[in-house]
Amino acid sequence: MKIEDKEKYFKDKKLISIVLCSRERLQLTKQLIHSIETKTKNLDLINVTVLIDFDDYESIDYYSNYGDKTNICFKLIIRQRTHELCKGGINLCYKICDPAYFYWPLNNDTKIITENWDEILFEKTVNVLKEFNGNKKYMYIHIDDDTHVPHYHERKGNCFPICSTTIGNIFNGCVPEEILHWGYDAALNGITDWVSRHPDIGHTMIILDLIKDIKIQHTTYYIRNKDGTSSENKNENDENQRLRDHIDLRVHDFTHELGKFNKSGYDQLKYCELFISDNE
Repeated sequence: MKIEDKEKYFKDKKLISIVLCSRERLQLTKQLIHSIETKTKNLDLINVTVLIDFDDYESIDYYSNYGDKTNICFKLIIRQRTHELCKGGINLCYKICDPAYFYWPLNNDTKIITENWDEILFEKTVNVLKEFNGNKKYMYIHIDDDTHVPHYHERKGNCFPICSTTIGNIFNGCVPEEILHWGYDAALNGITDWVSRHPDIGHTMIILDLIKDIKIQHTTYYIRNKDGTSSENKNENDENQRLRDHIDLRVHDFTHELGKFNKSGYDQLKYCELFISDNE
């Protein structure tokens, strides 16, 4: 990235905000933070906002020390634990992030694989960055989210998409606030896909496929099969997988008892109409 590019595009905002809700899994957390530090070429063009629970003492100690040492623009939120993992998690992080063109929600069971991923992101999007502050534009970016399912992202969306903050500003967060926890990726994909196909505003939504350019590793309990189904990991020998922990169980219980949405429900049309009104 040239110096003049930084001066032109990044006077008032960063390239991207990394949003991270983190609890326990400290070794995996350290792997993610290390990957951000070592795989990012321009650390001055990113910011990292982390949310942890008030009773997660190991994480509090780790991030408190990390915040004193890192050169990255770093913010830490400590909150009371909640079952509203989106509204009280990644959406809360989004609201206190410094201004940026893009946001990227990650979990502490992911890590970035691609060297200089930020440089790639800039080069692939520089032609439209200037339009985010002028003519209304939205961008939804697929990355290799490590689902191991061919063409999954084309049908169901991306588990860890990079999105323009023009999308986040409509949600007032990373995702619609009615979503409690699991399922936000599919809902987000449904909205952006609807907008992209709308006869009047479809031209404003750019769907960019970078699965061959930017890759993460997702060390998950759930393994995606080639046919698109999911199976449960019973083997801890694979370094890319892990066994179920109590966090997985807790979210599973939330989903079973409370559903995926809060009592006010979720109306995709409501958010589609917000995109329409945003362009009037």
